[in-house]
Formats: sequence, C-alpha cells, structure tokens
Amino acid sequence: MAANADTRSALENCTHMLTGTIIGIFVIGGLAAGFLTGLLGIGGGAVLVPVLYQSFLHAGWEPRVAINTAIATSLSVMIFSSSRAFVEYQRQGLIDWKCLRFVIVGSTAGTVLGAHLMLGADAHTIRVGFGLLMWTLALLTLSPIRARAIAAGGEARSGTWLPYLVVGAGAGVLAAMFGVGGGAVLVPALVLITGMSIHMAIASSTAAIAFSALLSSMDYAYQGWDSHSLADGALGWISLPALFILGVASLVSVTHGARLAPRLSPRTLKFGLALLQGGIGGKVIFLG
Repeated sequence: MAANADTRSALENCTHMLTGTIIGIFVIGGLAAGFLTGLLGIGGGAVLVPVLYQSFLHAGWEPRVAINTAIATSLSVMIFSSSRAFVEYQRQGLIDWKCLRFVIVGSTAGTVLGAHLMLGADAHTIRVGFGLLMWTLALLTLSPIRARAIAAGGEARSGTWLPYLVVGAGAGVLAAMFGVGGGAVLVPALVLITGMSIHMAIASSTAAIAFSALLSSMDYAYQGWDSHSLADGALGWISLPALFILGVASLVSVTHGARLAPRLSPRTLKFGLALLQGGIGGKVIFLG
C-alpha cells in the first residue's frame, strides 16, 4: 500500500512538474532522440530514458516510480518516430512481410514478458541492467557485422521461421524492460542470425520497434491503471505531458537526421553511435 501511495503521489504531479526548465529539457531530448533515430536507426530510448529519469528525480519523484514512468513514456514516444520511419521504408519497398511477421509474433510475446519482468525488479537492478545493455550495444555497433553483411549482400533465409521468432522475442524483451526500441540489437541479430541484408534489416527493425513500442505502452498503461489520474496527466505509467512534448519534438527532427546520414561515412556513424551508447551506459551505472 505504501508503494502504491508513493506512485499515486508522484503521478499526481505529472502536469505540475512542467517548469520552463523541464519543458526545455524535454524539447532538447525529443529533438536529439528523433535526430538520432533518423541518423543512426536507433529507437531513441538510449536518450529518452536517462532524460526522463533524471527529470522525474529532479521533480522529487521516488526512484522506482521515476524509472518505471521514464521507460513507459520512452516507449510511447517511439511509436510516433518509428512509425514515421516505417512508412517511408514501406514506400521504398524494403519491408519483407514474409520474414517480418515472425519477428512481430516473437516481439509480441517478448514485450509482454519484458514489461512484467521490469515491473517485478528493483530500481537498482533495472538501472545497472540498462547500463550493461548500452555497453553491449556499443560493442555490437563496433563489430564488423554490418560491414560483412554489406560486402556479402546477405539475403534473408526463407526456409525456416524459428530464427525470426527468436530474434523478435529477444528484442521485445529488451525493449519492454529497458525502454529502448531494440533496433541496435535487432539489426545485427537479423543480419548475423538470419542472413538478412543490412538495408532490409534496418527497415524490418523499424517496423518491429513501432509494433513492440505500441504493445509495451499499452501494457504499461494497463498495469499502472490503478495508480494513474488522467486529470493530472498520467495514463498508467505513461506521463502524457512528457509524451506530447517529446513526441512532437522527435517528429520535427527525425527527417533531418535521415537526410544527414547519407552525407556521413559509415565509420563516422558507427563510432558516433558506440560513443553515445558507452557514455550513457557509464552515466546510468555509476552516476544513477
């Protein structure tokens, strides 16, 4: 009962916490997340979760409530930016639905499992787990998987559905647990495990991110329903004011990142992403 009271008390301040400083931070964070989504193909959670978490702590929220709300809100923001990217990839004909349908099925199961695992863990475990995930993603980013796939011109395996199911489930669990889109894991996994080409892997990852983010957000809204108050700007574990500000900002910048990406070398993009992931991982683990 005490934990539920703390949750309700914090969520009642969803709207009142929006000082000029917090709004400015949300706008900058949303612009950065959208830009990086277009530039590097990530879901944006690596930026959004720390921004939201630190903002909620600054507003006096209990850490457990802050991390839950940060992850749930981050996933909700990804619905918009990833969906916009998915529509563009669909227009370009890069979505292979024969393979993607199994990724989505696996992702569906994974997101439900991940959300329940996250809500059952303590805040310290979630924070350290998120930091370790960022370091792992940095190593994957620096690996030569993408370069080998481009050189080999890999094609997706059409003979079996199991690899796509497993890859989707793993990405879904990570997305729901840590508020990341899973793209930084899903893209190299699709290339390495299924043999899918790098361009189709990125397109499929974007579609899976949009779908898993939608499911995870619905689950967080449902599980936090008893603690929320729409009048105070909360939908379960989702902060609606933060969702609106971050969502609009990310939509504004996502196309700019996508337009800049072709002008930069793959090496520059790869090391930029790895540096971002490694830095965020260290910040979350050691500085909280």
